[in-house]
Amino acid sequence: MPTLEKIIKEKVERLESVPNNLAVSVKKAQKDIFNEVLDLLGRLDRKDGAIVMSKQNLILIDEITLKTKKVVLGSDYVSAVQDFVNEFDTQATITTDFFEKLDVTITNEALTEQMLKSAKKNSAELLLGTPMDAQFLQPIKGLLDDAVSSGASWAKTVGDIQDFVIGNDKVDGRLLRYSKQIASDSFATADRAYTNVVADDAGFEWYFYTGGLLEDSREFCVERNNKYFHYKEVEKWGTLKNWQGRMPNTDPQTIFITCGGFNCKHSLIPQSVFAIPITDVKRNIANGNYKPSDAIMKQLGI
Repeated sequence: MPTLEKIIKEKVERLESVPNNLAVSVKKAQKDIFNEVLDLLGRLDRKDGAIVMSKQNLILIDEITLKTKKVVLGSDYVSAVQDFVNEFDTQATITTDFFEKLDVTITNEALTEQMLKSAKKNSAELLLGTPMDAQFLQPIKGLLDDAVSSGASWAKTVGDIQDFVIGNDKVDGRLLRYSKQIASDSFATADRAYTNVVADDAGFEWYFYTGGLLEDSREFCVERNNKYFHYKEVEKWGTLKNWQGRMPNTDPQTIFITCGGFNCKHSLIPQSVFAIPITDVKRNIANGNYKPSDAIMKQLGI
């Protein structure tokens, strides 16, 4: 059985590694999708290296758009999304192991199971459903509509579609950009929500803000990384406004789930007061957040 430290390390590191694994698969799938889309584009009428401005080509674009969706939903992209969604279950198991190490039993299993089910469903819908159509399929249709309406160069149109689907040395393909953001946020918030429900039910008051730092880490996370806080301190973060990346639904209750905001890889890990540095305990006694019993004060040596 892994130690508590190893469980926490794995739990936090997966907030980055799981979405990254999806990104690798999506990047590969984009190339296959483009090749099939290119075959579909070959049906457009052309003359002298340009796409013909015709009613028939405009009608054909609608058919190409529908078939492009079938291409996407029949590609490795779907398998990658399914594998990603399954990782929600693995993450929940790791979180359960974490609480077991702390001798905490999950008492509200019906709630946590439904939360997990809903999170998986929402993530799959964002990555495969109507939102994906708006982010990927409709823009392709728009590019083709413009190309036909203007009699654009065939070579330029193919290049534009390639940059959109696969990307180039300056920007990722649209599907990759979209899925990276959705995967990062949906996986992290689901993990935090699951953790928060159990921690709140068990009456945890203390948290460790951790997740490591990147070159582009926001000031919000830099200031709090690898530090300990009382839950009342955390709640106050939710009243702060306009920090970079802040999710619009952030408030004193949701801050435990949103943390640093969009694309944040940090977690609030529940802690026993006996794991908290004395300076942090004293800070919260002084500011009125924490009122320990005499027995706990004696155990802490305060």
